[in-house]
Amino acid sequence: DAAGCASAAQFSIAEPPPLVINGVDPVDETCVGACDGTLTVIDPQGVQYSTDLGLNWQPSPVVADLCAGAYTLMMQDADGCTAISVAAVQGPAPVIAEFSSSPGPITVENPVVQFQNQSIQATQFAWDFAGNSTSTALHPAAAFPDVLGGEYLVCLVATNEVGCTDEVCHPIVIHDLLTVHAPNAFTPNADGLNEGFAPVFNMPASAQDYEFLIFDRWGERIFESHTVNEPWTGHFGGTMAKEDVYVWKLTARDAITAKRIERTGTITLLK
Repeated sequence: DAAGCASAAQFSIAEPPPLVINGVDPVDETCVGACDGTLTVIDPQGVQYSTDLGLNWQPSPVVADLCAGAYTLMMQDADGCTAISVAAVQGPAPVIAEFSSSPGPITVENPVVQFQNQSIQATQFAWDFAGNSTSTALHPAAAFPDVLGGEYLVCLVATNEVGCTDEVCHPIVIHDLLTVHAPNAFTPNADGLNEGFAPVFNMPASAQDYEFLIFDRWGERIFESHTVNEPWTGHFGGTMAKEDVYVWKLTARDAITAKRIERTGTITLLK
């Protein structure tokens, strides 16, 4: 003091107990990738909240629009003290749309396809059969056009009980039947027109195990081929055969259906 007297006393400064977040209430994603999850901080002491380690703060304890994953939550009280907690938003099991089909291969002769639904985590189904028809059945069957073969895109949308969806599309191929046509005359006279004779297939690549034979009127074999579209040019033994009616025989197998084709007929050689 002013008289030079002095006195000393001891005192201590205590720290407050550390701030701890009481709890976090999560709401998980509704659908995979929806990013609609939330985390709600449950603590009456909190006044500000952050999910980026304090770079940005918000006054609401509800952090919304979260994708599935783990988050570090930071809470600040009125005195500026902070607490950290880790919480997670879970993602649901994904809806997976998938299907297969039978039988195979499918031809225009009977273009009805049976579909087997192989979807996962789904309760409702919407089928689109290339715009020709639709179905909501679990394992539907569908008929496709029987006039010409073609490729048809079939799509399935699978939905779960809360409206989450997944879609898958697969092409369904309807094959034409292998058909063959043979003319009844040809003119191998070197004018460049109608010079050879061979069966004509609508799908040559599908003709397997091919054998084409030609016989004269006495049954002698005068031509043989195992190559599709290889014509008889009218020659036999190195010389041009005479004008006459000849018998031909064709055998082949449809590579798609495995059905055997057998045809016989006559061909007139004209000069």
